[in-house]
Amino acid sequence: MKVKIKITSEQFYYLVVWLKRNMHNSLSKLQLINISLFFTFGYKKMIDLNSEIKTKPNRIRTFSIELNQYTSIMECLTNERNNLDPYTLSLFIMLQNQNKQLISLTN
Repeated sequence: MKVKIKITSEQFYYLVVWLKRNMHNSLSKLQLINISLFFTFGYKKMIDLNSEIKTKPNRIRTFSIELNQYTSIMECLTNERNNLDPYTLSLFIMLQNQNKQLISLTN
C-alpha cells in the first residue's frame, strides 16, 4: 500500500537528508530497513528533481511512498519531536495532518 504526501521538493530533500543524518537508536531493525529503503527511493527522486529543487524549490508535489516506510519515518520523527528544529517540526506536523486517519489506524 502506498501513502501520498504533499510537500515541496525542498522539504522532500530536507526530509531525506535529515533522516540520513540522524541515527535512529530507538527504532527496530525492521523500521531501520524501511528507512533505508526510503533513502534509496529518496535519492533516486532527488536526482530526478535536481533541476526543480534549484529552480522551483517551493512547488508542491505529491510523493507516493510505501506505508511501512511512512510509518517508520513518522516513528522516527515522533521519537525526536522534542529535539526537532522549527523547520523539521513544521514538516512533521504537516505530514501528521495529511494522514491523520492512517496514523490512528496504525496505533
